[in-house]
Amino acid sequence: MLDEIARNWKGIVKVAKVNVMKNAEIAQKFSIKGVPTLILLRNGEIIGQTAGALPYEQVDAFLKRHITLTP
Repeated sequence: MLDEIARNWKGIVKVAKVNVMKNAEIAQKFSIKGVPTLILLRNGEIIGQTAGALPYEQVDAFLKRHITLTP
């Protein structure tokens, strides 16, 4: 599903998957308590965050809520 998000939002967002079990410092830095967690960053700052498995439509809506698209 994240591959589809990456394709549909190409050029607007970069999608990265991180295994927090192998990268504990990232989990600590972003205070990740549950997996999966979706974090949206702009210039290194968190602008949106949600935890739990979400279907494509909810991830797409999450991105639309937090990203202002300009023509």
